[in-house]
Amino acid sequence: MDLYIVLLRVIHIVAGVFWVGFGAFLVMYLLPAMIAAGNAGSRFYAHMPKRPPIGAAMGISSLLTTLAGLLLYLRIFGHSTLPSARGYVLMIGVVLGILAFGHGLMALAPTTSKQEKAIEAFVAAGDNPDGKLVDEVNRLNNKMLRNGRVSFILTMIALICMAAARHLG
Repeated sequence: MDLYIVLLRVIHIVAGVFWVGFGAFLVMYLLPAMIAAGNAGSRFYAHMPKRPPIGAAMGISSLLTTLAGLLLYLRIFGHSTLPSARGYVLMIGVVLGILAFGHGLMALAPTTSKQEKAIEAFVAAGDNPDGKLVDEVNRLNNKMLRNGRVSFILTMIALICMAAARHLG
């Protein structure tokens, strides 16, 4: 038994479960409910990033998943997987996982930061926030949902490819 491989698999699976699972929760339940609830939803969400910070938790889990996955791929398969169905499907999963990580880093992380600041200002404004601030919070909430859906779709297809590749010849 190769302890290095076991450790990488545990990190890849546990971090990946959090990344995909929490991403699913955000885009399928929390963000749509928050948007539907309007101002009350944004006030509720103001408490979410602090316990623990959502952006940091998603960033760390996606980074651990991606790094452990790449190290696993290089250690176990190297460059010898492509001439088979298993290799092609696994490579598609790897590419989609890297795209999901990159999308999170380039699209979700900056929007999350802006969203958190806008919601903090919104909550600090009390019961009568400025209309422009309300519009900005709503715009960022919807942008988070759209970008979150893109990342979720990428991670789900990557997950399906990686799981399916195991059973292909």
